[in-house]
Amino acid sequence: MIDLAWSLSRQDARVAEQLAGIESPDSRVAFAKFLARQGKGKETVEQFRLAATSFSDENKGELVQELVTAHAYRDAFDIWSYSNAGATKEAQIIDGGFEGPITFGATDFSWNVSRQQPTVEASLDTADKDSGSKSLRLAFNGDSPTSAPIVSQMIIVKPLQRYRINFAVKAKDIVSGGLPIIRVVDARTGVTFGSSKSLPQNSGWQHMPIDFTSSAETDAVVLKLIRNECESAPCPIFGLLWLDSVSIEEVKGER
Repeated sequence: MIDLAWSLSRQDARVAEQLAGIESPDSRVAFAKFLARQGKGKETVEQFRLAATSFSDENKGELVQELVTAHAYRDAFDIWSYSNAGATKEAQIIDGGFEGPITFGATDFSWNVSRQQPTVEASLDTADKDSGSKSLRLAFNGDSPTSAPIVSQMIIVKPLQRYRINFAVKAKDIVSGGLPIIRVVDARTGVTFGSSKSLPQNSGWQHMPIDFTSSAETDAVVLKLIRNECESAPCPIFGLLWLDSVSIEEVKGER
């Protein structure tokens, strides 16, 4: 019925809603999922808000994933933040102190630890941290792809705005021809906006910044820990790295 109404309405969400008789909470869930698959961000958010309590966590996750795929990042964040306490504004690192659980393969706005890095073990460390009660501990033990992010987070930002990322890092016995770095890229295009210098191989906790400016079309960036390219393959990496106290701030007066 929704497919037919969508066709008859010439892809007008309000007309399709009337033709399909979208009134009950269950029908709004189905219609919102349909709109998300069409990449209709604002219309999806509208249907979600009309019956928010009827959406299961799985339903909400599907909407977020579809809208992220369609590059409707702000609309995806509106839905994701509805039930995530503290996630209420743009230019915000979610759980910058790694106090919450680790998520593998996430497609939302929390920390995502990649499943493509089988030789990298990620865990929360309560014994060694820069702030709070935990840090993220990464144990490298072999060859791993330099192009795939090890850990990442998507962040909503303003266009043509300068930002500074701050983070704390500690390292022990990192050995590799492709050392870890942290990079900021446009979520839509993958264009690099800023990078840290190579992270230390041996050090106590130290604080490092990354400055970047978003483009006129940018509404989301991805902060990701990756490895520098190696001169030859294979390119194994060994050692321990800790990450903590990640934050973002606008640099005022520089647009």
